[in-house]
Amino acid sequence: MSEGFVISEERLNSCRKAREKMREEHLAKAAEELGADAADALRELLSLYDEKLYIWLAGLWQPEIGGFYHNESGRGCENMLPDIESTGQALYFLAASGLTKGKAVDDPEAFPEDFKKLVGKFATSLLDPEDGYIYHPQWGKYITTSRKGRDLSWATGIYEQLGIKPPYPTAIERLSSENVEERCELPEHLTDLEKFKAYLAKQPISTRSYYVGNLLQAQAPQIVAAGPEYVKCLLDWIEENQRDDNGLWQEKVNYDSVNGLMKIGLLYSTCKAPIPRPDQALESALAAALSDEPIVFVCQFYNPLVTINNILNSFVALGRIEDEKRLRARIRALAPKLIKTTYEKLKGHRVPENGAFTYNLDRSSNGVSQGMHVGVPGLSNGGVNGTCICANGTVRGLFATLGFPRIPLYCDEDADLFFDLIRCAKVYEKTIPYPGDDVFYKGKSFFQKEINEMKEAKAK
Repeated sequence: MSEGFVISEERLNSCRKAREKMREEHLAKAAEELGADAADALRELLSLYDEKLYIWLAGLWQPEIGGFYHNESGRGCENMLPDIESTGQALYFLAASGLTKGKAVDDPEAFPEDFKKLVGKFATSLLDPEDGYIYHPQWGKYITTSRKGRDLSWATGIYEQLGIKPPYPTAIERLSSENVEERCELPEHLTDLEKFKAYLAKQPISTRSYYVGNLLQAQAPQIVAAGPEYVKCLLDWIEENQRDDNGLWQEKVNYDSVNGLMKIGLLYSTCKAPIPRPDQALESALAAALSDEPIVFVCQFYNPLVTINNILNSFVALGRIEDEKRLRARIRALAPKLIKTTYEKLKGHRVPENGAFTYNLDRSSNGVSQGMHVGVPGLSNGGVNGTCICANGTVRGLFATLGFPRIPLYCDEDADLFFDLIRCAKVYEKTIPYPGDDVFYKGKSFFQKEINEMKEAKAK
């Protein structure tokens, strides 16, 4: 089956008609529950997502490897390969958007068997038998702390969702193993509680809470596995540094400080603890979601929505059910404005040519994700991370915040088309020379500094 045969105009029109019919049925229910203005605003927002997006995503699938590239420039560049985060993000997007016909990621029937086998083979091929961490052939073992933690989380998630028994114990399993010989090598700051306290004390949480939150959240599974005393130390330190007036860790309420709240809120979720000062934090998150502060990158409109919902859920965990209902009703009253504001922020990131979304508003790209190269600097026509944040995370966060069932972006006909494209996917030729490490780390010297320090420590 050729790609040209799969993507006929007749088939595309059939998908569009079925998709519109499905969406209108959901929007009719939204009008009844949220009001006509909110339903109209949702219709406009949903118009951002068409078949171009999943056709673009299918083009990033590398069949002989079993993973997804981060973007088109990475697909065409020498020394670049698919990565586990892009692959995991793609799986979540497929399930959340309707491209698995309503089946969850962990449903055995969510994905075709041949597709699952290829993804599973790719995910297990990256697992290191010596320490249980995930390493990509294009990056090697000298990778940033945040990259290392995120890749471990994405891979273990794929193993669990696809029902895969990895060939070796993962680092998470080794961290909690009672067998000393099986335990993996921990980061230096997780080998001793006093060292962990010193590590935390050096983090600039009062000025760079997003950076610090991302760094710690990437390590959350390792911290949890290291023991309850490390979790308590972490949460105590975070709460000691939280501000009373706004529930944040920085003085001003803006995208940057609320981004930090989102990452730190995810830490609390992993540690199964309610976030402190939730009332103040909720007001700050809502202010950011409705803000007209100029957008620079996608997390600035995604993170506040996720944060609002996480905080509302924490009210439930705290037994404050009436407060949760009252605050949810207040947010629903703001539904048309919240949806319209989110739409205006989203649309600037959409790439009309392929329906994907860029991480940065100006479409610039340094080709780096958590310190490692995933695309060619300066070339950006959308990436998996930015697209999944815009087409999955933001949409999910918006509907969850409104307390209304998520409207699928795509219908069953779209799902059939997507997996037909996957089945006839081709291998693209590498036509772009590798730019060199110095190009990637220009202006990002802290990434190179961290990697150099790792190499020096290993040499000693």
